[in-house]
Amino acid sequence: MTDKGMYMDTRQAGGFRGLASRMLSRYRVSGDGPVFHRFGAWIRYRREGNGHPRRRGDETCGIIAGN
Repeated sequence: MTDKGMYMDTRQAGGFRGLASRMLSRYRVSGDGPVFHRFGAWIRYRREGNGHPRRRGDETCGIIAGN
């Protein structure tokens, strides 16, 4: 799977989970919902880990590195 295929934006992740993208945005603010990754201004959710809820403080930051 390519790096691009590993991540979903908020709209895609919401569709995958059956939630409105606005609800995922609220979850990010409140500290609930799935783990997300911040790449600069972009918010992304991993496809393989999108079913797992997160704990407070689980936000991760990083840069997509080409492999």
